[in-house]
Amino acid sequence: MADSSAFDPQRLLSHKFPELDFNYTERDAALYALGIGACGRDATDSDELKCVYHEKG
Repeated sequence: MADSSAFDPQRLLSHKFPELDFNYTERDAALYALGIGACGRDATDSDELKCVYHEKG
């Protein structure tokens, strides 16, 4: 008799997850960039600063 709680990798791989839509703002992107460490080494590095700062607000 098979154990009903046994892990079945094929069942997991064949599962169809529903499609989800997400909307992100510039603020969300900037907060994400800060959260993962953008500008972590040098807060004035223009290559990193462009990910978290927008000159026109």
